[in-house]
Amino acid sequence: MTLTVLIVTYMVGMATHAIAEVLNPESEEGVISNFEDKFLRPDLSTYRRIIIKVYYSFTSLSTVGFGDYHPVSDVERVIASIILMLGVAAFSYIINNFLVIIKHFQEVQFNFEEMDRFGKFLGLLRRFNHDRELDPAIKVRMEKYFKY
Repeated sequence: MTLTVLIVTYMVGMATHAIAEVLNPESEEGVISNFEDKFLRPDLSTYRRIIIKVYYSFTSLSTVGFGDYHPVSDVERVIASIILMLGVAAFSYIINNFLVIIKHFQEVQFNFEEMDRFGKFLGLLRRFNHDRELDPAIKVRMEKYFKY
């Protein structure tokens, strides 16, 4: 799962900046007009540039957004908004699945508790019946009755 998240984050980071590079107009010499110009200086190694892009994508997808790296141009802001919405949607989907799992677990646990109570009730009836077993047909009828 972790590897999948890292791969998706990497791909989003690379795609974000590729799209922004295509859609952003050329900047004049010495003017900072996009993310590349502001944060990814030419003197940085390729490895460092990739780390910055993935870090930016990860903080955006997780909707943390520390602010140390941020979109500069309008195109980058639109793309960042889409990434933030995707991050919120993914987080909501994961939380929803987690809540469904918890609800299912509670339902199963409730059923076990109900059967445990029914078993204790039958044990109590047996005790009042001088430790003689109840008729199996009666047990089945009582079980059907208590299920409703």
